[in-house]
Amino acid sequence: MRISTAGSGESAPLVNLTPLIDVVFLLLIFFMVTAQFQEDERDLSVDLPGAENSDPIRDLPEVLFVNVRKDGSLTVGERSLDTSELRRLLARAKRKNANQKVVVRADAEVALRHPVEVFDVCMGLRIPFSMATHDSGRER
Repeated sequence: MRISTAGSGESAPLVNLTPLIDVVFLLLIFFMVTAQFQEDERDLSVDLPGAENSDPIRDLPEVLFVNVRKDGSLTVGERSLDTSELRRLLARAKRKNANQKVVVRADAEVALRHPVEVFDVCMGLRIPFSMATHDSGRER
């Protein structure tokens, strides 16, 4: 077997990378277009209280976010609700999904009675709930 050297006059076969790069870009575009981007529901007017032992919210496909603003008003998504409307909404969500959970995002300055009203509704409907906080050790 004879190994050719660079000075022997024979050129080494070239590999064309253009089709490979095209395929990689097409796959990248495909996954970007078909990916389902899911974000936490965030009401930016709610300033969460801090907690040193908080866990970041990771995978919450069956969670309903209830925002409690400084003035005590409740919102779910873009919709403002009172306590009775929230009870009906959560009861309907519980009927559709037995594993329904609620995350309460209460403003740090809100009176305690407002989040407790939401907790009371959740306990009455036997829906697990948690309170959202931010890590007070890190910048927001």
